[in-house]
Amino acid sequence: MAGISKVMATRHASGVLPLEFERYLTEKIPSIRSVVVAGKGYTFNEDDYEAAELVAWAYISGDENFVRLVTEPDDCFAMARIPGKNVPVRIKWRESIPIQADRKDIKYLMAYWSDNVWVADVLESDLLRDEAGGVIHPTKRDLHWELAEAYQKKPREMMIKDLHRAAGKVGRFSTAYGAVAATLERKIESDTGTKPEEGTGEAILEALNREIPVAFWFMEQQELLPENPGYYRCASGRVRHFVPDKMFLAALGWRERRSLLSRLGREARNTPMQESVAATAARAAIALQRHYRDNNMDARVALCLYDSLATRSAIPLRFEVQKLHQRHMVDENTWEYHGRTLKYSIEQEINPAWSWPATGELKKNLYDRNFCVS
Repeated sequence: MAGISKVMATRHASGVLPLEFERYLTEKIPSIRSVVVAGKGYTFNEDDYEAAELVAWAYISGDENFVRLVTEPDDCFAMARIPGKNVPVRIKWRESIPIQADRKDIKYLMAYWSDNVWVADVLESDLLRDEAGGVIHPTKRDLHWELAEAYQKKPREMMIKDLHRAAGKVGRFSTAYGAVAATLERKIESDTGTKPEEGTGEAILEALNREIPVAFWFMEQQELLPENPGYYRCASGRVRHFVPDKMFLAALGWRERRSLLSRLGREARNTPMQESVAATAARAAIALQRHYRDNNMDARVALCLYDSLATRSAIPLRFEVQKLHQRHMVDENTWEYHGRTLKYSIEQEINPAWSWPATGELKKNLYDRNFCVS
């Protein structure tokens, strides 16, 4: 938005900014997505792959513990009903996370806390249960919170979500790109607006190395690819070439060669994950578009952007499109790594516009199967 604001200011100074845009010289400029609408009688089904790069990293590296982390439900938490919403509450401690013993306070069990503030205690009768009477756990472990707990050595109930969980998120994703401790700390400060404690970057890297050592070793090996053999063949069959040939490298001076290989090594670290996610979304887009056309559906793929896909369809088709997204983005769209089948999961949304999330009465009505717009 800062770039758009600068362009508008420059155009205004030149006297060529259209009158209808002059109010944005002082008002907040809306996001590009928020001004794209489906049109009367239409809506968007917009689905994102959840934590896709982390899931891909686990499967492609072959780190068994990492695979468990991204696929297991969270048995240390249970879903509970408190006034106004359903929330995860702690029911036991995870022994693999090195939380200091004196911080494992009983007050954090069977209670909901938010940003180090107690909200409500939970009774057994408040826990949500399945048809067999078993406790319902969160379907996925919150890996960003778990990393925050591991490097802070204290439970998430004692921490601030927008600061400490956000730092855990930076640690999870930035290490895939080869971030060092200082880089992590700068990124955390940039994202949260708060300078982290000295040593935070090192503590995050140490925690991750203990948790997913095979995945870290895989990344170290990826950094060697630009020089030997000079390329990487992805599961989709695509080949990423890093340098023209070894003669090209030999012709460079020592400093130039080291600088180039360092930069390409960082690219090589994330190439397998990025390509897997993008190839999965592209394959889904092709399959969906073919299905819409072959079945004369008033629906078309409107956007395929790395880890997300959106279909614009007539409102009565929105639930059929939702099922088709699940089928072509997930159920029939898998990869094989180290004898395991990688199947991504998606977060499904039905939106009258690109704004995330869509709001208002129309947003609410779109999830009502009896609602239709003529």
